[in-house]
Amino acid sequence: MSNEELKTKIQSVLNPTLIGILDVMNVNHKPHQYTIGPRHVAYSAEHYGGMLGLETTQHVPCAYPGGCNLSYAEHKSDRVAMIQLKRNMKHEELQKELQRILDEIKDEPFDGFTFVETPEKFRYQ
Repeated sequence: MSNEELKTKIQSVLNPTLIGILDVMNVNHKPHQYTIGPRHVAYSAEHYGGMLGLETTQHVPCAYPGGCNLSYAEHKSDRVAMIQLKRNMKHEELQKELQRILDEIKDEPFDGFTFVETPEKFRYQ
């Protein structure tokens, strides 16, 4: 499931009066983000009619400046949901909402939540 699909799935179970989701993204890239370069473009043109996809990344190593040469699979990151509180709430109430999300996406690779500040500076206690 793509990050956008996961975001939509999370939105479907959220109580929108308690939590909003801004995005699902990959962070903490190790050793860095996988980089697409000219060899990827040439390979995809030669083998896939110019369509650059996962198949190309399985055949062409990372093009990170300085010579990474690691495979796509050797690049790791954490997948997180960026969420915002819609009001102040008790810790137990927030925990219950987050658990509902985790129950819904339990079969997806997912590492956690990151809280994004709002102008109102909502908190949980």
